[in-house]
Amino acid sequence: MIGSVPIQIMPDGTGFKGEGRDGKARKGDLKVVIGITQKGEIFPLGSWAGTSWDTINKQWKEQEMKLPDGSILICDGELGLSEAFAEYASEQQRCHWHINRDLYHAMYQDGGRKADSKPIQDALAGALAIELPQEDFQSVSEQEKSDIEARMEKTEAAIDQLIGYFQGHGYEVAATYMRRAKIGMFGYVRRWLKWGLISPRASSMVERVIRELGHRIKKIAYGWSDKGVTKDARIILKRFTNAGAWEDYWQKRMQIIGNVVIGVGNYKCVSQNLGE
Repeated sequence: MIGSVPIQIMPDGTGFKGEGRDGKARKGDLKVVIGITQKGEIFPLGSWAGTSWDTINKQWKEQEMKLPDGSILICDGELGLSEAFAEYASEQQRCHWHINRDLYHAMYQDGGRKADSKPIQDALAGALAIELPQEDFQSVSEQEKSDIEARMEKTEAAIDQLIGYFQGHGYEVAATYMRRAKIGMFGYVRRWLKWGLISPRASSMVERVIRELGHRIKKIAYGWSDKGVTKDARIILKRFTNAGAWEDYWQKRMQIIGNVVIGVGNYKCVSQNLGE
């Protein structure tokens, strides 16, 4: 069990140029899962290079991974991603920004153009924006809670109509896309109604972490093996999410007791003396 308080879990991935043949780097794939507490503190739940989401799910099952009730999965619409982690969380939330953006690509695959998709995207963006009260859940009136739930249900019914429209006009890819997106479209509302917990509608936090991680991996891990990239990613994640704990770890590990500064890129170690 990861603690006793509900958390948010956010998985995402990025590419890198890894170890290849004949001096040519190959395209590698790095996957990361982070956790976020209700106080907004970020902590790593794992990083894997050259591993599928399904394999990570199997590893978690073997490790008997459990999350506290009320935890929520927040992710984009990558195939296999939500399917791999939904069982560990009480709710799942599809990133609203990705839902809207990727609808254009889905309609484009069916022959639609920007003129066809933009009015639908604009209407969808407005429908998805159900704002939740920021005050304490107990202070919100039952009528307001009921109104929010009713708006959610009305929007879900409108999404069903949109799916029907897509099917009736030959947008089969778009229909399938929206059907999948609807599953986690309002997880943040349901979580609030049931547990009184506020959570984001977008996966921007893990994307920020991934951008930082990808930038550093591309700078220092070009041509590395999956094993090497995995280890390096775990170090960077630890350093990025909790710099203080990382420095404490190395002070104990190296018996560092003072003020010498050793710096390599963005990493530093401070000590007067190194223990013998």
